[in-house]
Amino acid sequence: MGIYREKFKFAEYQDRDVENGRFSGHCEVLPIRLGAAILGTMKAVQVTLDEELLRQLERDPEVKKLGRSAIVRRAIREYLHRRAAAAIDEAYRRGYATRPMTRKEQREIDEIIAGQAWPED
Repeated sequence: MGIYREKFKFAEYQDRDVENGRFSGHCEVLPIRLGAAILGTMKAVQVTLDEELLRQLERDPEVKKLGRSAIVRRAIREYLHRRAAAAIDEAYRRGYATRPMTRKEQREIDEIIAGQAWPED
């Protein structure tokens, strides 16, 4: 599923400053993804960034196109994916550290790898 733009419906807010993109009070966000009917709620959160990082973020063309929230959501998803992959790698490392492969198992794996076709660079 490629990059998509999200439009939002804001509900139950007390004060709205649309020009500056600020909302106060309780705010639930319902994403409406173009080309898909995905219903769900998002919760507004506050994130503190240093001024230079915010300036760099604001200058990025993709941020201008998709919005800060979409970029932050993507960064969090990527972070969680990396953490999950690292946990799996660590579990394998611990497992093989406690019970290393036998020579027979290593030969079987070497045979499987030798028989695989690898793409040419």
